Amino acid sequence: MIYQNNIFFLLFLQILLNLIFYIKYKKIVKIINIYDKPNDRKKHKFPVPLVGGILIFLNIFFLIFFSKIIEIDLGLINNWSFIFGYFSFFILGLYDDKYNMKAGVKLILSILILAPILYLDKNLVVSVLKFSFTTSDINLGMFDNLITILFFLLFINAFNMFDGINCQNGIYSVILLFVLILVKNNNIFFYGLLFSILIFNYLNFRSKLFLGDSGSLSLGFLFSYFFIYYYNNNLIQFSDSIYLYMYLPGLDLLRLYIIRIKNKSNPFSPDRNHIHHYLLNIYGYNKTILIIVSMIIFPIILNFYFKNETLLINILTLLFYLYFIVFKFRNNYSIFK
Repeated sequence: MIYQNNIFFLLFLQILLNLIFYIKYKKIVKIINIYDKPNDRKKHKFPVPLVGGILIFLNIFFLIFFSKIIEIDLGLINNWSFIFGYFSFFILGLYDDKYNMKAGVKLILSILILAPILYLDKNLVVSVLKFSFTTSDINLGMFDNLITILFFLLFINAFNMFDGINCQNGIYSVILLFVLILVKNNNIFFYGLLFSILIFNYLNFRSKLFLGDSGSLSLGFLFSYFFIYYYNNNLIQFSDSIYLYMYLPGLDLLRLYIIRIKNKSNPFSPDRNHIHHYLLNIYGYNKTILIIVSMIIFPIILNFYFKNETLLINILTLLFYLYFIVFKFRNNYSIFK
């Protein structure tokens, strides 16, 4: 009973924290002084504060700090590897928001953050790939650390590049959190994080703030961390299930890299060739969000109900994605030039 009361007290304090942020966020914006300014690629009309990542950071810091004081177990959140990784990617993203780092430098720094984490925390190293459609596993052997770093980098960058329109990454984060809650529903941290992201979505929908790299890089690390850890501990059985949760940002990242390299441009350079840009120009904001959410959530729902049909679901999601890219947008955009 005392433990349950402590949980309610923690959540009450978190609500109070977010209320204070909502009331005082304009003063926080003035102190931080980081804005996303409109240009030819960015279509918002006024500079928007890049403090969404700071809002989520404050909530996570609050949950870690007060859980220690009132003795609530937040599980993996107390691991040094999570704390170091999350805070490092938050700082990296915040610096990038402020000073616009070169992509190559950011990539090297990301590797330097991940390498010691995987070297010292073997629970995060993916050593075997298990698939739902075969009994033959792939042993990564001496390449396990390198490939695990690649997995982290792919999703962190895909998640970062998926942050293109209001609430897109926010809603995607809510969906991923529900997946994690279904996988392991006794971690109070997920509910606290869910609350903070819902607050962010409300403010983001009203264009009061954007997530920024501080939010997208740190959340990309957070989701990668949990999905890999749960996979290694058999809470998620198959690697292709994880791919299904993350396929849309990943496929769009792969497509964009291929197009940019083919066009002899920097694969990390921003543009308006993302799938949400194509959808936005044809269907408008509301339908675009609905289509994006449908593309993410329906495969996940199918995977929970038909666990042995993951390969078929993956094929269907790929075909659905290709339908938009190859047929729906082929005559409207120079995708394959």
